[in-house]
Amino acid sequence: MIDWKQCKCSDFSIDVDLGNIRHVGKQVYFRIHIEHTATGMEAHTMNESIERDLYTELMMRPDGAERILDIMAERVRREINRLIQQAAVPWEERKQFQGKKRSL
Repeated sequence: MIDWKQCKCSDFSIDVDLGNIRHVGKQVYFRIHIEHTATGMEAHTMNESIERDLYTELMMRPDGAERILDIMAERVRREINRLIQQAAVPWEERKQFQGKKRSL
């Protein structure tokens, strides 16, 4: 299990699942696997999309796939930062709220 509080973005790499690139309406969806580089463990999986017109435009360029990976990497960095922040509250503290209710 990944201890997100001890992680930074540079601890991870991404891999696009080639079998799951899909055109849906005006979007192109990618399934991205995020790997914790030090352990080789898959840390997280997410779906990301870009507009189909942007995808088509980028894929006409010789470096199109690299540019798309740059876009995906930036989005993954934001997601990793969200996960790190989300893990900031220890489970012991969160557990204190279990079963507590308030009337509105």
